[in-house]
Amino acid sequence: MTFNVRGVRAKLLTAVLVAALLPLAIATTIAVHRTRGTVREQVGNARADMAAQVASGLDRVMLERSLELRGAATSGEIAAAALGYGDSAATKASLAALVTRSGLLRSARLYSARGALVASSTGSPSDIEGAGKALFERALAAPQRSFVGSVEREAGGQTVVNIAQAVTTAAGAAGVLIVDVDWEALMVQSLGSIERSSHRGRAATVRAYLVNESGRVIGSTRREEMLQESVDAPDLVTLLRTDSAGTLVTPLFKGAASLVGYAPLRLSGDRTGNRMSGDARAGVIIAEETQFAFAQASVLQWL
Repeated sequence: MTFNVRGVRAKLLTAVLVAALLPLAIATTIAVHRTRGTVREQVGNARADMAAQVASGLDRVMLERSLELRGAATSGEIAAAALGYGDSAATKASLAALVTRSGLLRSARLYSARGALVASSTGSPSDIEGAGKALFERALAAPQRSFVGSVEREAGGQTVVNIAQAVTTAAGAAGVLIVDVDWEALMVQSLGSIERSSHRGRAATVRAYLVNESGRVIGSTRREEMLQESVDAPDLVTLLRTDSAGTLVTPLFKGAASLVGYAPLRLSGDRTGNRMSGDARAGVIIAEETQFAFAQASVLQWL
């Protein structure tokens, strides 16, 4: 009987190597899994922080427009015009100057306390009506506050948001000053900066939206999406109603799963000083398909 020494030696060596390397392989797998989880968590937190920063920026822009409007409403010239004692050409020029200084306004209009148009930066002849009438009445009833309306689509297809401020005199509210915020320009400025920073080749992998409490898209860099699309993510819509910030992995429009960072924004309502006590919730969401959002974590899978 022949004893194969080499075979036994090879088996013993293999057993020793397996015994030595198996714990290392297990430890490495666990470490990679934990690192991948950490990367995913960091990416998610970054998305939530980004959404919160955008929401804060939008709130600041609307505050600045409200303060500009409040300053204009305290002007003696505007107050005299609201009472019927102003020069129409001079009042129109003042309103046009307000629009020009702001950079994000499309038009400004002054109405008397009865809702009759006194002057407009664009020469529009119409008296107060439609959605603007409710905003007008709220501003007239609470002169110390600025009121921000909801996102509306004009006849020409442009989207705007109205801000109303009462014009007051010693005798009380004499009229209301209303401005139209160029919503599309604001969306390109705020949401567009996020999307442009995420370009991979010719396409942006990150999309940013502003959605209301029912999930309807009210802010986008694409006009055709605003007031037309709605996110198909019930869990996300529920979270937006809680006024909290965070992250979630979910399909948005019945497509591939996306990593979504979200943060609340109180868009419509009344402003007293720096505080918006709105009656309509909205939320900023920053979304990127998981294949791109977790690209760094996925690389670790093959290590």
